[in-house]
Amino acid sequence: MMNNVFDISLNVLVDCVNEKKDFSLLIKDYVKVGRQNEKKTCMSICGIVLRNYYLIKYFANHVLNFTDIKLVLATGIVFGTVAFKKVENTNSCLDWYKNLLVNNGIEFNEEKQTAIQELIAKKKNYDFKDLNKGSIQYFSINNNLPIWFLKMLFKQYGREIMYKVARECSKMPKQYAYKPTFFEYNDDEKVSLLDFDELDNNLYTYKQEKSIKAVAACHSNVLYPVQHAEHKMALKLPALQNKEITIVLHSIENAYVELIDKYLNSNNSIEVLYSNPKKSLVPLTKIEKALNNTKFSYHETSEFTLEAYSNNKQDLIVYFAPSSNLDNFRRVPDYILNFSQNSIDDLIKEQARGLNELAKYIEINGRLVYCVPTVDIKETEVQVMKFLENNKGFIKEYAELFFPHEKDNSMYYYAILRKTK
Repeated sequence: MMNNVFDISLNVLVDCVNEKKDFSLLIKDYVKVGRQNEKKTCMSICGIVLRNYYLIKYFANHVLNFTDIKLVLATGIVFGTVAFKKVENTNSCLDWYKNLLVNNGIEFNEEKQTAIQELIAKKKNYDFKDLNKGSIQYFSINNNLPIWFLKMLFKQYGREIMYKVARECSKMPKQYAYKPTFFEYNDDEKVSLLDFDELDNNLYTYKQEKSIKAVAACHSNVLYPVQHAEHKMALKLPALQNKEITIVLHSIENAYVELIDKYLNSNNSIEVLYSNPKKSLVPLTKIEKALNNTKFSYHETSEFTLEAYSNNKQDLIVYFAPSSNLDNFRRVPDYILNFSQNSIDDLIKEQARGLNELAKYIEINGRLVYCVPTVDIKETEVQVMKFLENNKGFIKEYAELFFPHEKDNSMYYYAILRKTK
C-alpha cells in the first residue's frame, strides 16, 4: 500500500512540474475514491517536496548528479517522507527509492546513502560546499524562491528589502478572514469560528498554523480568507449612498465580499463582473441568495465594457486586475514552479487596457480603484504613473504598498484614482 502512495506522489509531482498542473487537483485524479488516508499522505508529501523544490533540485543535480526530473522528484519524496516522518515505516520509502534507482540503472551506493541521510538530518541547513552563503543562488535554495524573483526584488528595492521579503515568503503568512454580515451560519461553521479571534469590523485572525482553507466556514463560502491589506483598503474607501458601483473581478480576491457588505446597506446599486466562472460563480450565487436584494447583480464577461449592464456612469469601480500575484509564492507551493516570468509583460498590458477602458465609465468625482497582490513595481507604481499620464482627468487620491515583512504581513498594492474632470 505504501509503495502505491510513493508512486502516486511521484506521478503527481512529475505532472505538476512538467505539465504545470495544480498538484491538489492531480491528487484527486490519481487517488481512487475511498482512499482518504492515501490522499492525505500524498498531499502532505507533495506539499513538502514543492515547498523545498529548489533545495531538492540543487542537491539532486550537484550532489547526486541526477538530471532526470523523475529522479530529482523521487529524491524529494524521500526527503519529504523521511525527514518529516510522513509514514510510520520510513524504511519503506528508502526501499522504494532504492528499487527506483536500480530500475533506472543507478547503484544506491554508500556515498549516495550518506549524502541523503545528511540532507534528511540537516534539512535546509545542509552544507553545499560549492555555494557562497551570501549568493542569490544560496538564498533561492534556502527560501525556495526562483532566482528571477530575487533579482527583481534586488533591482527594484535593494538587497535589504530582498532579504526581508524572501525570508517572509518562506513562512506561512498570517491568516485572516472576513465574516460577512449577510450570512447565517450552521452549527459546524459556528464551531469553526472558535479557531478565530475578531480583530476589527468583522475581520478575524486565524489562531491555528494549518491552512485556513480547511475551516468549515471557509470551505462552504460563508467566511472569506483575505489579506489584512485588502481589509484596510475596504475601510479606506469612502462611504457612499444612492450610488452606482461596479466590482470587476479579473483576478479572484475575496476583498470584493467586504465591498458588497460595505456598500449594499446604503441603497447603492452593486454590479459584479467576473471572468472566471469556475471560481467565482459559487460564492456569488450564495451571496445573491443570502442578500435577496434587487440592487445586487453579477455577470460573467471577459470584456471591460459596462454599457450592457448600466446606462449611467459609475461612482466607484474597483478593479481586481490580473497580475503576477506574487503573494501566492507564500501560499501555493506549486505556484512558484508553474508561474512563468515571461507572462508578466502580457499581464501588464492587460492591466493597462483594463484601467484605460474602465476609466471611461467613471462619473466626475467618482473613483477607480486598482488592486494587485504583488510588489512588482512595474505592476504597481509604474502602472499607475502611466495611467495618470494617459488620463489627465484623474488624480491619485491615495495609494499604499504592503510588504510581507511589515506589520500587516501582506503582499499587496492598491491605488484610489479620482476623476476630477
